Amino acid sequence: MFIQNLDKTQQQILLSLADKIIMADGRVDERETIIREEIKKQCIFPEIEPLDIETDRLKEFFNLRKAAMSLFIELMGVAYADEELHEREKVILRNVAEELNIDDGLWFEVENWVKRQMLLTKEAVYLMEV
Repeated sequence: MFIQNLDKTQQQILLSLADKIIMADGRVDERETIIREEIKKQCIFPEIEPLDIETDRLKEFFNLRKAAMSLFIELMGVAYADEELHEREKVILRNVAEELNIDDGLWFEVENWVKRQMLLTKEAVYLMEV
């Protein structure tokens, strides 16, 4: 949804972190696979591949607030793709949030926004099927 706010390198990092979140709980849910595919489709560069960096380097690549928040919102969406936030997924998100100076209040706002967005998406799918 906010991938267009990221440059090529940032999109590569997003893919890498999304993969880590998807694998964090030891199982890959079909919904996680679908959201990962949707992220890749929205990337500006079609042949984009994940770029793995250490979390403590995130500020180097996400020095603008808009890009940092776009990354965090997308990652929170990946974490909730299977409708639950696993403890290991939470650890990854906490590390990202800490590096990007996202405090607990903002975490809570993003988490609630993502949950509401998911409910609205389900509702829209239902309306299309009626």
